[in-house]
Amino acid sequence: MPLEVIEALLHSENTRFDEADVLAAKRVLADEPGWLVPSVSGDQCLVRLVYPVAGFAKNNTLPPIPLWNCVSRAAAQAGHLIETQVVTLAGTKPLHTKVIGIVPDGTQEVYIATRGGRRLVVPVNQNAYEAIVENPVSVRFTVAVGKDKYSERVVPLATFNARNLVPQKVASLG
Repeated sequence: MPLEVIEALLHSENTRFDEADVLAAKRVLADEPGWLVPSVSGDQCLVRLVYPVAGFAKNNTLPPIPLWNCVSRAAAQAGHLIETQVVTLAGTKPLHTKVIGIVPDGTQEVYIATRGGRRLVVPVNQNAYEAIVENPVSVRFTVAVGKDKYSERVVPLATFNARNLVPQKVASLG
């Protein structure tokens, strides 16, 4: 984990992390710097270095920003540790969104449903998945709940649409 991420975590005022948490960090994202990190309170946090899109639009290189999203351990095990980030420049249609999430042990793939009715299969690597998707609305996956018993989970996404750039919880689960 880069030093700037470690320093940001250890000096955070909102979520408390200690050295043991940083040492327990597990690299989970294949295409970008991302870690699953426990917090002092027991929450699970997806910690990433986010590269600002705005700088590329103006041919400026902006430094990456360490960001994290934390949920309870139970919420993480239910697949609710998900982030969405619009990667399309303002005024561009369709809206492409990066979807990144953590799923329970044993999950091999997730299905991301789109507003247009498509279902994209996304592989899971080290409990994490990431994809850039046009207008995503939900993530669906199957987990083992006992010997030869499985349960399907559907997690609605907080997304944007072209008319309203404020995040919307999507009512339809696709």
